[in-house]
Amino acid sequence: MLDVFSRVIKLTKDHKAHLLLICGDLYEHSYVRKSTIAFIGKKFADIMNTKVVIIPGNHDPYVSNSYYANYEWPSNVYILRSGSNKIDFEDLNTCVYYFVPGIKIPPPKNTGRINILMLHGTLDIKMGRQYNPISMDELSHTGMDYIAAGHFHNYFVKEGQCSVYNPGSPEPLGFDEPGEHGVLKGYISKNKDETDMVFNKTALCEYIRFEVVLDRCLSNEEAADSINKAVYALDKHDGLVEITLAGTVEDGFSIDLEAVGNMIYKKVYHLKIKDKTRPCLNIGKLVKDGGLKGLFVENMLEKIKESKKEEELKILRRALDYGVQALENGEIKL
Repeated sequence: MLDVFSRVIKLTKDHKAHLLLICGDLYEHSYVRKSTIAFIGKKFADIMNTKVVIIPGNHDPYVSNSYYANYEWPSNVYILRSGSNKIDFEDLNTCVYYFVPGIKIPPPKNTGRINILMLHGTLDIKMGRQYNPISMDELSHTGMDYIAAGHFHNYFVKEGQCSVYNPGSPEPLGFDEPGEHGVLKGYISKNKDETDMVFNKTALCEYIRFEVVLDRCLSNEEAADSINKAVYALDKHDGLVEITLAGTVEDGFSIDLEAVGNMIYKKVYHLKIKDKTRPCLNIGKLVKDGGLKGLFVENMLEKIKESKKEEELKILRRALDYGVQALENGEIKL
């Protein structure tokens, strides 16, 4: 993570940025070491021509025992918080505001300046107050020229009367954060049409998740071969990959994930395999055997025959599989 942070600082320096905006969760309050804070402070001191504006997040709150309150930060670092939620940079004709949770955002006092709002919270999602929920409708009435957001770890831009820019985390933290990660770099203008922000990748690795669908798989070798073909097509040497095996295996065969793992080409940095396959159903035999299972299968086949919608067909086929599993084993393998 410190290597990625160094990348962000280098990008800031190379771009000759006037501002570096950090919208919370710079560090983990409960676990961060003072040596890490010292490293961050030294890096900020390396870009003294850039004003670094930070707001606290839910992982790094501004509290009495926080490094925000007690560390001697370089003079180019400005930490906004409740009670000190605005900083005016006359030399940049810019005013930066912090959205204080629970307090209505006042309109900018000086509309001639470039007015920037920084927030850390959930956008258009009703969650607990600790996640600082706010809506696009609320933000559209703020009169801000640019809204910088943090909290969500994936990059997005929400267009509106006041557009919201969320770069995400510069490095992914798990398989639930797929895709490229980085920062936003560009120019902010009073004229919205002239604001130009570009996403820049900073992550050293990438988490990737996908399915490999098997059809009546007979052996571990066959499963491994399917995985190897999928991994080879990725061409992601720095990838951390999670593959879910889906589809069907022959009745009586069960995939041995350890054996399959030993047959995988080590073409990516890390590979995790999950087995969500299910046994093939012998439909003819199930109907012939009769009983509750046979009756259930007949009824489901009739529904599948009558269905004309592809999505509905998928649901019905899955219901058939799950129903037979439940009747045979007393449980469902999801």
